[in-house]
Amino acid sequence: MKKTFLFIVFAVPIVISSFAQTYPKKMKNDMLEARDQTRNIFIELNDGTVLTFEKLKIKAGIMQYESFYGDGKKLDISFDSVKCYQTEDYYAVRKKSSPKFKIGKIPSSELFTFRLQKGKIELFYSYQQYNEDYGNFGERNSYLFFRKDGNGFPSYIGRNAQDLSPLLSDRPTVSDEFHGMSNKKRSDWEDLSELINKYNSATTK
Repeated sequence: MKKTFLFIVFAVPIVISSFAQTYPKKMKNDMLEARDQTRNIFIELNDGTVLTFEKLKIKAGIMQYESFYGDGKKLDISFDSVKCYQTEDYYAVRKKSSPKFKIGKIPSSELFTFRLQKGKIELFYSYQQYNEDYGNFGERNSYLFFRKDGNGFPSYIGRNAQDLSPLLSDRPTVSDEFHGMSNKKRSDWEDLSELINKYNSATTK
């Protein structure tokens, strides 16, 4: 019985790190294009400190939880202390709230949301595979967030579509298209990404 218990405890990091997300090619391209072109690779902490690197990755070692690795070295930086970061492939912002998990740590892919569109209105994507209360594994669901002018935490579109709507009102064509979208389309990253791209392109002309 004791051996079984030890296996479960020490296997947790491996189980958690095995739920890596794979992104469609177009989404990867959108993430790449939505990086901050004025900055290179960095981590910005909640206190405003900015750390720069030549290379930055998040990975889990054998029997270890995920960690930041900068220029090949493991960094002593907790995910909770990070406001945003950027790798060679994407720009990510910490969510305002995240699932609770009784044992171990939540994977980084569920703590951060990844930018798909940048401009006056930014669109972000993330997914969640944990029960909000107890951290149990469950069905993977994707979520879309938005942010205006790069300020604050991204807001969840599913509950705050009414907050996104006024931001589109100065472009009636785009606003009408948004109001004509079904809830299903509003939750589809490609449809909403295309819409927000239209809005941002129009406001920059």
